[in-house]
Amino acid sequence: MKVKSKKDQKAFFQDIGDMFRLPGEVKTIEEIREAKTNSTYRVTYSTNREYVFQQLNVDSNVNLENVMKNIDLVTSYLRGRSLSALHFHHSNLNKNFIQDSAGNYWRVRRFIDAYSYKATDDLGVIEDIGFVIGDMLNSLKDFDISLLTTNFENVHKTRDIIESLKTCDLDLEEKDYLLKKLDQASCIYDLYVKGDIKPRVAHNDAKVKNVLFNKQTRRPSVLIDIEMVQPGIGLYDFASSAIYLCNDVTIENDEITKTEFNLKKFEAFVKGYLKVTKFVLTDIEKEYIGKTLYAIACEAAAFNVSRYSQNGKERRLAKARMYTALAKDIDSKVQEIEELIKNTLESIKAPYRLEINALDRDISIDKQKDYKPGEYMNIVMPHNIKPRGGKAYAFFKRAFDIFCSLLALILLSPILLIVGLLVKLTSKGPMIYVSKRVGKNGRIFKFYKFRSMYQDAESRLEELLSKNEVEGGITFKMKNDPRITPFGRFIRKTSLDELPQLVNILKGDMTLIGPRVGLPREIEQYPSEALDRLLVPQGLSGEWQANGRSDTTFDQMIKMDLDYIQNKRSFWHDIGLIFKTVWVVIAGKGAE
Repeated sequence: MKVKSKKDQKAFFQDIGDMFRLPGEVKTIEEIREAKTNSTYRVTYSTNREYVFQQLNVDSNVNLENVMKNIDLVTSYLRGRSLSALHFHHSNLNKNFIQDSAGNYWRVRRFIDAYSYKATDDLGVIEDIGFVIGDMLNSLKDFDISLLTTNFENVHKTRDIIESLKTCDLDLEEKDYLLKKLDQASCIYDLYVKGDIKPRVAHNDAKVKNVLFNKQTRRPSVLIDIEMVQPGIGLYDFASSAIYLCNDVTIENDEITKTEFNLKKFEAFVKGYLKVTKFVLTDIEKEYIGKTLYAIACEAAAFNVSRYSQNGKERRLAKARMYTALAKDIDSKVQEIEELIKNTLESIKAPYRLEINALDRDISIDKQKDYKPGEYMNIVMPHNIKPRGGKAYAFFKRAFDIFCSLLALILLSPILLIVGLLVKLTSKGPMIYVSKRVGKNGRIFKFYKFRSMYQDAESRLEELLSKNEVEGGITFKMKNDPRITPFGRFIRKTSLDELPQLVNILKGDMTLIGPRVGLPREIEQYPSEALDRLLVPQGLSGEWQANGRSDTTFDQMIKMDLDYIQNKRSFWHDIGLIFKTVWVVIAGKGAE
């Protein structure tokens, strides 16, 4: 990417961010030079959110649409089940990548202040890495693999890779060894081709460098860079990671003099891996898991021999010799390796479900105990829907909000004064209850209502949660809630307690008609699909308020709001909902 000035660069990234519907303005841009394949940038917004922007270097032989679709299917599946995944944002065309005016491809995900693998002898960390690698296979055990396309045809075709050496003119000892061991090295691949080993969702590039570590806990968290995810041999992800992690290399005078497979490291790694995969792996996978180490080492050696004449001859030859030596060492230790795996399998009596640290669950947001008004929750909305209504609708909607809220505040000022005084006279505490709510794109704002509860209401909530009558338990409703004052019950029944929200509407925090406004603690518990409610301003009233209010379940409320956002948003529909809400309030229907 070539941009003339910082101003032009900001404008360029702002355009990219706008296509991904990112809220706020670009403030700073920092290139991440560690990335080798794609041009990568850390972009900070005025909302204090940070994102990773990647310009993709696309192989002309690969269908980018299918590659990104596979990634999206897998990460969406994981996030939908509160599992580890770094999800790419969706654009205004509902894709997880875009093409700029110059024809370059871009994608965006949230930035996490973490680091990738550094060499370690810490067996506890190595065990955790094994767990993370296994966790992907375990988490995707029920994924419908027929949804994925095969985008990289020659990945891990062990027999084909080694057999290709027959046409290689090089006179190398490593080449002769690999061809001699063709059947032994290809046994896993052959079983896969025959159908004895079933296809799984495979990372296919599960190097340990793809494990993200938490800077605070210094422990591994989540597996990233799943560019090559497709149907494949699940055990090869295990073997690729083990080969990388447990390979001890001795270098003298810039030359590799010794390569050894470290059994202590492998014991820790396989323990972490099998903790989450023992009850997922088939019997034949358990039988052959140790043999995949030899297969991957031979395959890696053959790959480097086959590319020796193309580029980086010295580096390719060094790698070919290293992996061949590693394969030989693994072959010599096969009985010890099999014994370690057998003992580990026998020691695991029940399935594990570890929580490694707080970073590893990038469902949608960073959970925090407290938010300040003006801050944004770090929400990754799935963008499964596109809000209806264009710029003209947004303009007239905002103008209507200002006019109506200002007029209502003036006309209703006597009622506001009377209700406020009665709140003060009937119970101790402030007239106005101020809390924090979540608006469009996850922005926190001060939310105003007439106080309808006793002062200790928040502290008493915990003891009442078991009596929640809302299905799903995310929002809280309870008939005869003991925290509500007698006068508070009246103003709730008549919706008079909601009138101070006219100030929120006038300020632009809310709108007259929109999805129900939520508390931060509620948003933290939302299923992924429900977060798309935050694509638009939150409303004083809306579809669910006008169609049942408290009689509506949480799931029904979500469906109503999402249907409104995608299919019904229009000026005249909003007017209709306002009149319908007035009638529902007068009738007292569904109020608590």
